[in-house]
Amino acid sequence: MNKEVLMNKVTKFSVSASESAHSLVAKANDWYRRSEVRAELGRIGGDVREWLERNKESADRYGDGRIRDGSWLPISGWDHTEDDIRLDLRLAGTRNRLFEHGLRRYLNRMVYAGLLSGEAHERFDVAVTFEMKALHEELIGYRLSTIPRVQSKTVSLTDLRDRFNMSANTNMTKIRDGRLVVMAAFGLWSVRIDRYGHYAIRAGEVAVTFHRAVFAPVLAHFKPLLNGKPSEEK
Repeated sequence: MNKEVLMNKVTKFSVSASESAHSLVAKANDWYRRSEVRAELGRIGGDVREWLERNKESADRYGDGRIRDGSWLPISGWDHTEDDIRLDLRLAGTRNRLFEHGLRRYLNRMVYAGLLSGEAHERFDVAVTFEMKALHEELIGYRLSTIPRVQSKTVSLTDLRDRFNMSANTNMTKIRDGRLVVMAAFGLWSVRIDRYGHYAIRAGEVAVTFHRAVFAPVLAHFKPLLNGKPSEEK
């Protein structure tokens, strides 16, 4: 089976039954464990990091760069401040914009590199919400912990229901098909399914690479600029 055929089988974004979901998750886990795929993810990380640090474009809904929309981080409009509250708000805003624009661009480049099927563009919105950002940071925190019992922590479909403030009566199939399958196909979640059909979710290879190679270094790059430029004296 060639790479394109395998990729299209792995990065599907809809399933018709639990058996299909189990198969997709297993194939996605294997796909993102491939050494050549991981190498490509690292290369994409470097490209996206440079794109973000240049700060000349924004990422549109599909992750394409748009000069006409201005830079993704509007630092030119920051006046000088030493106010801790304003600096904290700027840092929070930078993190939010970095996650959305950076992850859209990263997924976009994965499509162009042949790591995701073309239909992935239509599902980017699932991955870049504020709720997903909070969960991403939680899962990355577990993965990067040096404490084994923390590093091995996972979340379940029930946890997802609660985190996304869904009704207790929400059908778990809706969560599985609407979020878990998409995030597993993107490589943002690594999912294990036991013999009873219980799902255990961890940060996936794409999430870890994105955070290490893109999010953390780009945030460090822009942190010294949070104070803004002092006004020119007349």
